[in-house]
Amino acid sequence: MTRQRQIRDGVMRALSKAEDRANGRAALAARLGVAYSTIGMWHQRRSIPAEHLEAIETATRGQVTVYDLLADMRAARERRTP
Repeated sequence: MTRQRQIRDGVMRALSKAEDRANGRAALAARLGVAYSTIGMWHQRRSIPAEHLEAIETATRGQVTVYDLLADMRAARERRTP
């Protein structure tokens, strides 16, 4: 498995955890003000739009943080650091 795929899998695990903490995908979607299918699209694309990150942290009462959801960006920075 490539490093990029591992990173994206970690982000999707964080999104799945957010769904669990919000009592399901429908509940998370309602808290975020998006359609249920929108979260499904995030899973398919393996990417979450930045404008929803803080709302996810709020919806999960901090159990899933922006830091968790930005794992792919952190890892990319670490790879560029000499």
